[in-house]
Amino acid sequence: SGGLAAVDKAQKEAPKEQAFKLSGAAQLSLSDGRRFDLAAIPDRPPSIALTEKPRNNARGSMTLAFSAADDYGVVSAEAVFSKPPGGRRALYEPPRLALALPPGGGGQGEAKATIDLSDSPFGGAKLEMRLVAKDAADNEGASEPVVVVLPQRRFVKPLARALAEQRRILALDPDSRANVRAALEALSLAPEVFDTPSA
Repeated sequence: SGGLAAVDKAQKEAPKEQAFKLSGAAQLSLSDGRRFDLAAIPDRPPSIALTEKPRNNARGSMTLAFSAADDYGVVSAEAVFSKPPGGRRALYEPPRLALALPPGGGGQGEAKATIDLSDSPFGGAKLEMRLVAKDAADNEGASEPVVVVLPQRRFVKPLARALAEQRRILALDPDSRANVRAALEALSLAPEVFDTPSA
């Protein structure tokens, strides 16, 4: 009835919206005879860079200060770690951790993010790190790589510290498994030295 007719009338009067993808220069002609020349502006990849030296924290986290920018806005950012060039193959993939975007519009501006690496087998290892940002069109921009020593959880007990060290050695170089096995066997010879409860 009356309410329905009003909705129908509003829908008829509402302008129609259409989306087009421009891949180059074009001309738009309207039904009233007006014409507009359109030029496509290429979507550039986002930029991201550290603004301060990365800081390792006591509990195995790392604080990163960075800035991000893009012509249409940044939708995601992450810290990507890799072994320095020339390194041997690793047992695990180095970590990739998401970063909280700057609070400004479009994920742009300066920010600080704290990433948790406390459970990483690479704790204490020297790795290369790049910050990577993506925009809505999946264009990717990366910072200059920097070499960092990943933070690691601090173990008070000597046995825990020795086991974490052997885990890092194995993670970085699986070919060292014979040496790691020998070290683990040596650690198990006299558990009383480490104040380890016997089974």
